[in-house]
This record gives sequence, C-alpha cells and structure tokens, in this order.
Amino acid sequence: RVNIMMGAVVRSQLEGDNFVHMCDPAKMEATMKWYDDWNARIQRIVPKDQLLVFKTGEDGYEQLASYLGVAVPEKPYPSVNSTREVKFALVQIRLVALLVVAVWLFFLVTLVRGIHRLMNERE
Repeated sequence: RVNIMMGAVVRSQLEGDNFVHMCDPAKMEATMKWYDDWNARIQRIVPKDQLLVFKTGEDGYEQLASYLGVAVPEKPYPSVNSTREVKFALVQIRLVALLVVAVWLFFLVTLVRGIHRLMNERE
C-alpha cells in the first residue's frame, strides 16, 4: 500500500508539466491549491492512527515521540532553515560557484597560452 502511494506521489509530481508548473512563481496560487488538495486527499485516504500531520515550525519532539511511541529526547528540537541560515547558505553557494568559475578560467587561459606558445615555437 505504501508503494502504491509513493508511486502516485512520484507520478503526480513528474508526469506532464506538473513539476515545472509547480516551480513557476507566477503559478503560486495554483501550486498552493494543489498542495492543500494533496494534503486533504492523503488525510482522507490514510487511517488517522497511521498518519502524523506534523506542522513544521509548530510541532516538535513531543508530537513526533508520541506518534512513534518513544521517549521525548532531552535536547531541544532542531530549528533550521531560518532566513538568516538560508541567506548564509546562498552566499556560500555563490562563493563556491565563483571559485569554480575562476579556477576554470585560470585553466582555460593557461591552456590557451600553452597552445599559443607551442604554435609560436613551431614557426
């Protein structure tokens, strides 16, 4: 049954233009409606005792541990993807991308100079 549900998720995301459509910021309202409809469908299909509706940013270890039937960890629930963290990660990605481009250009210039030098030596 889980395999059937996972297959349905993959097909609904990747068939046709659904995935591209969902990534288009101009279609945010339609994407959010699709998301809400999908969640409502899952909540109708999956038995309540087999489904945890976890509200990111609101729920924590208490809800998760209760659902799983385990003890609540003593350390605080991780809080990630804050705006500051995401902006920092984007800066890091940009810096790495610039570094990759700079290294690539260095090797390209070195290669062109080497070829130019070889051609001049043959003349």
